[in-house]
Order: sequence, then C-alpha cells, then structure tokens
Amino acid sequence: MQACPVHTPQQVASLRPPPPKAFGLTILQTSYSTWANTMLCLLAAKAGAADCTKDL
Repeated sequence: MQACPVHTPQQVASLRPPPPKAFGLTILQTSYSTWANTMLCLLAAKAGAADCTKDL
C-alpha cells in the first residue's frame, strides 16, 4: 500500500491508559476474585500503605 502523495499522514488520536489507581479501584469494586483483591492490598502494603482501599 502506497502513501498518498498529496496528503501527509497526521496523528488524529492517541490512547493513554488510565492511572494505576483507576485499575486497582475497578478491580476492588468489580472483582469476585479473592486473589485479585488480596494482591492489590499486598502491593499497597508493600508500598507502605496503611489502608489498601484508601492508599492504593
């Protein structure tokens, strides 16, 4: 496939993932997996958090 000689390609959009906190809160709010919830709390505790839902 050849590029059009008249038009130059332009970026019209980009995708950026949400911050990790948004992923974590989504998992805590919607997951039925005890392991997923525990893993998030363990990661928060390792980072020094006292409360995994507040300090995620």
